[in-house]
Amino acid sequence: MCFADGNQGAVAATFVNENFKGQTIGTFYRSDDAYSSGIFEQFKANLDESIKTIDTLFTAAQDTDFSSQISQLKDCKFIFMPVYYTPASLFMTQAKDQIAPDATYYGCDGFDGIESAANFDISKIPQEITMLSHFNSKATEGAAAEFIAKYTEKYGAETLNQFGASAYDCVYAIYNAMKAAIEGGKEIPVTISASDLCDILKAQFTGGFTYSGVTGDNITWDANGYVKKGAVKYVIKEANK
Repeated sequence: MCFADGNQGAVAATFVNENFKGQTIGTFYRSDDAYSSGIFEQFKANLDESIKTIDTLFTAAQDTDFSSQISQLKDCKFIFMPVYYTPASLFMTQAKDQIAPDATYYGCDGFDGIESAANFDISKIPQEITMLSHFNSKATEGAAAEFIAKYTEKYGAETLNQFGASAYDCVYAIYNAMKAAIEGGKEIPVTISASDLCDILKAQFTGGFTYSGVTGDNITWDANGYVKKGAVKYVIKEANK
């Protein structure tokens, strides 16, 4: 139900293509990390040719001082950061007085939980901090809003995130896929083997099955089993006024 790591880059590129055509943006990624470099490569491969990028990188051995990267990105109003929140929070702290206060940081699911990162006071970062997500935990209508209301009533808001919403959708997507298979003539007895059930579900999910839930409407899956759905720009923290 979550975007595959690399595929987040393609989805992020779609967002940037729609909003920053003909502009220059910045990127900040870790070159020796498969998660970060994979997203970055997919992002660049799918970026509109009219968009110029200032690309900066670091490695695990160079993750405490980002002054060089900050210097290169200081004039960018949009910075794509496909990294985990620990280096991202350190970058933001070191850059808060150098990057334009009206700039936007845009991460992927590695940003989830950044507001609770150790030794990081997100309220002191003047820039807008956002992330690519498939779940809006501030939704006020639709299936997401209903899920949020029920979840927070039972568990509170502290643990509410896109992964819990994804897990919830997984359960109902499998349930609805099984219903569709039965309606199509398949038998799914309680004694069915895990392998046989897996084969039935794979045929459903790669055969045009559509699901609408908490993390999106009209969700489908490609032949490799990767989810295909829209992403939202989720605002973790608005720019200081």
